Amino acid sequence: MNESEPLRVRIAERIERNGTQGRLYNKHTGGEHTVRCLSFYDYMDMCLYDEKGGYYRSGEVRVGKTGDFYTSSHLGSVMGDKLAEFIAGLAESFGKETNAAEWGAGTGRLSRQML
Repeated sequence: MNESEPLRVRIAERIERNGTQGRLYNKHTGGEHTVRCLSFYDYMDMCLYDEKGGYYRSGEVRVGKTGDFYTSSHLGSVMGDKLAEFIAGLAESFGKETNAAEWGAGTGRLSRQML
């Protein structure tokens, strides 16, 4: 693998080397054929954590007003407020205590707002 190649090229090379086969179904023709593939896990691992081109390793953290997320907890507390309200309502409908976990918490700011 050539580290100087763009990420898309390295992903294509990994698919070619990978022995995994998948089936591709064409809903228009009803036909199916076998293709080389990469698991979603491996694909996302490369997209997010690749040393040169991965989202989380290729530059500054992209959180906040100048970042990628306009619904981010860095822009305000509305998302945290609404999620907390929804979870509280859900817990009440179950009639018992409920636990919640933030997946991919990043800075943890959303969890703090929900609490």
